[in-house]
Amino acid sequence: MATILLLEPHPLLRLGLRHLLAQAHVPGDLIDLDPAGLNDPDPWTHHADLLLFGLPADAEAGWQTLADLCRRLSPLRVLVLADHLPAPLPEAGLPEAVRG
Repeated sequence: MATILLLEPHPLLRLGLRHLLAQAHVPGDLIDLDPAGLNDPDPWTHHADLLLFGLPADAEAGWQTLADLCRRLSPLRVLVLADHLPAPLPEAGLPEAVRG
């Protein structure tokens, strides 16, 4: 069973990603993370198999949020979704779990 966390600020894109992942019939849990609840995440969201992270328009704040999430939730893998390329990368580098 896989646990997939989905954090995408754009509601339509989040809904589309949720639909695509549901159609893939991946056994496990697909959990939408509420950006407002990130200060105190539920313990069962820790060590997820995959975190899908939609980079917000403010890339600098987004990278900081991602680094904080990786530190607190320790996902095994992270996929960053950006609406513009190249997304400005953080000076400190990407968290270790980022795979794409």
